[in-house]
Amino acid sequence: MLRTTQAIDLVEGGVKVNALPEKASVVINHRIAEHSSVNEVKDHITSVIAPVAIEYNLALNAFGEDIPIFTEGQNLQNKSRIILSEAFYSALEPSPVTPVALNGPYGVLSGTIKATLESSMRYEANRVVVAPSLALGNTDTRFYWNLTQHIFRYSHRGDKDDMYNGLHTVNEAVRADSIIEQIRFFTKLILNCDETKLF
Repeated sequence: MLRTTQAIDLVEGGVKVNALPEKASVVINHRIAEHSSVNEVKDHITSVIAPVAIEYNLALNAFGEDIPIFTEGQNLQNKSRIILSEAFYSALEPSPVTPVALNGPYGVLSGTIKATLESSMRYEANRVVVAPSLALGNTDTRFYWNLTQHIFRYSHRGDKDDMYNGLHTVNEAVRADSIIEQIRFFTKLILNCDETKLF
């Protein structure tokens, strides 16, 4: 939540066990910090890769632009190259920050979270304090940016529910009693939204 993170998630290379790959590729997943931008990440990647290209006498194309890092007059046409590009053409700026004033929609959400936790048999919760945080994984909320500034990424599950069998892996699962808690939460949220004068 403090800086841009990166993870190399896809790696692809050779086609035979007895031959070096003629081409190799990696896909790096960046979670861009709220205070950064796509261009800042691209500039950083380019500045890190340029010295490698120079050291190994490779041409460098960064996001559609040939980077002039070699001496004048060199023929780059037949040169081996590093190509940096947006994977799947999916670069996305960090999401807008949602307002968290208690007299707005956030107040309805946080009050509902507090009421649901404090009335649950599953938790021994009283005097619950709800605090906002950043969610840096750009989810489908990007389709709602033009609709409202009040976008909340919240799932009413405990910290041991999501990782029951491993997140985003084989047999991903959640505990059944957490589903019941989610039903309780959404029931309260719908009723609270129905009663508030905000909407």
